[in-house]
Amino acid sequence: MQKFISRSVTALVMVMLAMSLGGCYGIPDGTQKVTHVGKLQLQIKGAGLVKADTEKTTYLVKCRGCGYEPDEISIDTPSVGSPYSLNWVCPRCQHKQTIMIEASGL
Repeated sequence: MQKFISRSVTALVMVMLAMSLGGCYGIPDGTQKVTHVGKLQLQIKGAGLVKADTEKTTYLVKCRGCGYEPDEISIDTPSVGSPYSLNWVCPRCQHKQTIMIEASGL
């Protein structure tokens, strides 16, 4: 019985560690990782794209630590060779994740 409990606790710790390292939350519902704007392709890491045009790009962050989603964020659409980057810190759990939006030509 003691071996069973020991193995169960070990398995539980391993699952919790994997979830905390890999993040158990994906991108927010209704968002995408890649979108096309004219002759540009925008690709985001660390968040999800809501909408984009030649002037503005809107994205939504989902904390990989606790799943918290703040309001959408709008920025000037990045150009090729000038990526957008933000070191975001969750206001609820203090988890840190990097948001990066890169533009490439089609």
